[in-house]
Amino acid sequence: MSTIPNWWLFLSGLFFFLNSALFVVLALVAMRLGKVAEELKPKVDEISTKVTSLTTTVEGIAHKVEALTESLKENVDSVGGKAKGILSSAESIAHTASRQFERFSPYMVGALTGIRLIKSLYELNKGKNPAEATTRQAIEAPAKGKRRK
Repeated sequence: MSTIPNWWLFLSGLFFFLNSALFVVLALVAMRLGKVAEELKPKVDEISTKVTSLTTTVEGIAHKVEALTESLKENVDSVGGKAKGILSSAESIAHTASRQFERFSPYMVGALTGIRLIKSLYELNKGKNPAEATTRQAIEAPAKGKRRK
């Protein structure tokens, strides 16, 4: 028969002792954690109540923001409709003014042509060459320069 070596017996005893000590320490830690959990339970319940209250408040705020967004959308749509109305009115006025201008434009062209002819005749009477008197520079020059008395 073979015998168990002494070092093996010593090592097994040491392991058993350490394992037993560790078990006792773990049992003490578990009991302490149980007490801490009991102490924290009222605080957790209080925080849970506050969170529930805050959730209700946040939901109320969310509903108010949603209603505000709806109202803002309606206001923007209303302003957009009014802006369209103003734009169409301005377009109508511009179109009417354009038609009036078209109606009187032949008279205006005739009047301006007559004024140019009179001015050219005036320059011709001053002794300028007819070709020079009817050029754009000759017509615009007296208006830009000094007038004679």
